[in-house]
Amino acid sequence: MWNASTNSLKRGSERIPSSGSGDTIAGKGNRRLPQRFRLVRDTVNSFPSSIDRIGSWGIALLGLAVSLSIAATHMVWIPLAVTWFGGRLLRRPGFRWCGKPLGWPSLSLGLVICLSGVIAGVFLRSLRRLRSDINWLVCFLVASVPPNREVVLRGFRWFLCGSLLTAALGLLQCGIGIVRIDSGALERIPATLQAWPPVLLSYLATMHRRAVGTRSHPLTYAEGLLFAWGLLLALWLWRQGWRRFWAGVGVLVVGAALVWSKGRGPWFAALGILGVGLGLEWRRIPWRGLAVFLVIMGVILWHPQIRMRIKSIGDFQEGSHVIRINLWQMGWRIWRDHPWWGVGPGQVKRFSQTYSSSQRLPVGEWSDVHNLYLQRLMELGIVGFGVFFWFLVTVLIYLAKTYWWSRNDSEHAPWFQGAFLGVLGCLLAGFTETTLGDSVVLLIFSFIVGSAMALRRCLSHEPSTG
Repeated sequence: MWNASTNSLKRGSERIPSSGSGDTIAGKGNRRLPQRFRLVRDTVNSFPSSIDRIGSWGIALLGLAVSLSIAATHMVWIPLAVTWFGGRLLRRPGFRWCGKPLGWPSLSLGLVICLSGVIAGVFLRSLRRLRSDINWLVCFLVASVPPNREVVLRGFRWFLCGSLLTAALGLLQCGIGIVRIDSGALERIPATLQAWPPVLLSYLATMHRRAVGTRSHPLTYAEGLLFAWGLLLALWLWRQGWRRFWAGVGVLVVGAALVWSKGRGPWFAALGILGVGLGLEWRRIPWRGLAVFLVIMGVILWHPQIRMRIKSIGDFQEGSHVIRINLWQMGWRIWRDHPWWGVGPGQVKRFSQTYSSSQRLPVGEWSDVHNLYLQRLMELGIVGFGVFFWFLVTVLIYLAKTYWWSRNDSEHAPWFQGAFLGVLGCLLAGFTETTLGDSVVLLIFSFIVGSAMALRRCLSHEPSTG
């Protein structure tokens, strides 16, 4: 009898957890866990909350980094991706894919890039190209943040802060007047800055009197600012009081920076963003603010350098116009000779030496033809271009639907509208530049789209207050 009761107690001790601090081992009486085991247990239990904190602040740092520097972006997003995705998988093996609207188009585009490389006999080179396009994964990284709208909005705000710093630096460069020429040498250094370190002077220099900010080229600078231009324009239309005033100041700063980049393609894209944004929300236009904005921009556009640049738009004998037109003709001829699967990703440079000799172009290697759509048509052929076009249309339709879905929410609708306008401007600029072929622009594109996806998911998870 005594043995039976003892055995039943032992069996019960194996099933019932001990009360109190939980530091005893079940079935082992009152033995306490060794210190090292308790440390491991506490670390494992705190792991999910640590991952969430890393993810929330990592998204904000990523927003700041993509607006400032590609080197800083890689220093943030790759460790963040490893920590975040790895932690989520360890925390919940059934990790749910959060990129559903764009998952199949993205996967199909990656497969087409590899297949085009195989058919063209340059599979390894196509993998190198795919390595540069892997920046698109930033979209799914941002889209997978915890369903917390404050985390996403913080990322948006930090992105705008970084963009305004970049825009202001570009305007400062034009004000100082230092010029960097093709050889890398600096000219027109003011006497008061002669003793400054060359590294610092290079950050304060324009490139051929064109603003570059923290970027390596004026076009990259302008194309990256198009996203901030769209977001700030939407905030200016939707906000009230002082928030509208500061959004208007941001629109003016970024608009002036776009003008001084002297990128004519981004100029037309910025006008497209302005026209579509004002047309969609014309009832919200602050007309006095718009009049002040137009007067100030008119003064900026009256500067002799800007007027000369505007006049060159209609001069088709101007050097860059001639080069672009002949590059487009060269690209068209390359595609006609390789219509179905193209020449392979990143292979335009290899073919340009042969085809440029028959055009009015300096014979040499041209890696792109200053047109996003013709570039993809040459590289991937009709089949691959169809997948690429499907991908772009899916992104644009998703953002447009999300903006329309949120129009009754004045707090969050401007972020969706701004994301839509920024992506639209990037695609408009693609008619004269290879926008998404630039790693910096692709990173910003991915961050903005991913943030819109994350914010939509956050708002869908919140209970309705109606």
